[in-house]
Amino acid sequence: ADKTIILWRSSDGKEIRSFRGSTSEIMHLEFSNEGSGILSLDDNGICIVWDITTGKQIKKLTPAGSRFTCASFSPDGSMIVTGSRKSGISVWNILNGEELMKLVPVPADLYSEKGFDYPETGSVAYSRDGQFIVAGAGDNTAILFDGKSGKEIRKFKKKNYNETKISKI
Repeated sequence: ADKTIILWRSSDGKEIRSFRGSTSEIMHLEFSNEGSGILSLDDNGICIVWDITTGKQIKKLTPAGSRFTCASFSPDGSMIVTGSRKSGISVWNILNGEELMKLVPVPADLYSEKGFDYPETGSVAYSRDGQFIVAGAGDNTAILFDGKSGKEIRKFKKKNYNETKISKI
């Protein structure tokens, strides 16, 4: 599998820039709203924020003892929210890599595995105004958080589905 991200011009299909440095196959890509950055998530669970003009890495994030399963830019592009297999949902400063906030839902078990603070996060997204963060969990639950405080607002549970995926809201 290819570990390279290629930016193409839509008008003529010409390659503009390549982004190299991912450790495995790219599973997720996202442009920042203001258009200056690209977020990538590879199959090893490593999240990289790239400068779209230079093709260089701005920040590389790897969770301790886990792997990221999803990531998304904040509306202003200064932060990213990540979900992971075991270490939770977090908000990060993309310039210095500092974890700004940990979002903690009510504990739960994931299928037959015990010891998870919550089911694995399959998707995360900010609302367009940054007021909310929503996470889709492995137990078919969507969890809505306050985007500023990180406090859980509400859970939405759906039965008889394999997973809950979230897109930009």
